[in-house]
Amino acid sequence: MNKLLFLALIIFVIFNANAQETKSIIVKTSQTIEEFEVLKHNKKVKNGAYLKKTIREDRVVAKGQFINNKKIGVWDFFDFRTGDLEQRFDFDRNKCLFLNLESSEQNHFIQNGEWILEKLDTIPVVIGGLSNLKLDLIDEAYKCTEKALYMNSSIADQFPKAGFAIFSFVVTKSGEAKNFKILLSSGNTFEDELLKIIEDTRNDWLPGIYKRETVDTEFLIPMYVKYIVNTKIEKLYTIDFDYPKIE
Repeated sequence: MNKLLFLALIIFVIFNANAQETKSIIVKTSQTIEEFEVLKHNKKVKNGAYLKKTIREDRVVAKGQFINNKKIGVWDFFDFRTGDLEQRFDFDRNKCLFLNLESSEQNHFIQNGEWILEKLDTIPVVIGGLSNLKLDLIDEAYKCTEKALYMNSSIADQFPKAGFAIFSFVVTKSGEAKNFKILLSSGNTFEDELLKIIEDTRNDWLPGIYKRETVDTEFLIPMYVKYIVNTKIEKLYTIDFDYPKIE
């Protein structure tokens, strides 16, 4: 019996060792390239080192480690425009270790049941960095454009010179994002599709802080799009995350 138990134990160890074998995967989008490990027996499960870079500048925007599709340990997130470290987050302790925040003069938040317009001590922060969220928005806009042109290439000449949108939502004192809406839009920026990308972050926020207390805060993401159509009738554009320049 002891020999049988020992043999079963050996088989169990060998099986689990093989089950955790991984293979390298590369995923490209219009803006980024991701390099990560997945389980050989289940390619949907990330397990190992993860690296995300911009394609054009070859600039690292995120790096860390996965275990069974879960982020573990300390991750670094970088601004895709400058390469500067934007955020360092410890997923084991659910704690932000470093923040390089975009400043804001005033914020709209609730205190004692009333909306107030003042500067917060700390603005709401999305885990993974606001820069990475904006990069996802740019990538989604490219996907929408490619799909539109595939369906009807003649629409390229119909794109206007510029477009804009302002997205609004509330980050609660518990860190949940809700009440997503398009506050203002020119109606030509695929704003409905982009809003869905923002909605996917609903559970990934740290709340704003005012006088050492967390508060419900309105968060705005403005977007200004400049359209350019090249000679191949391909849709090209640039996106700035500044308040709209009405043309």
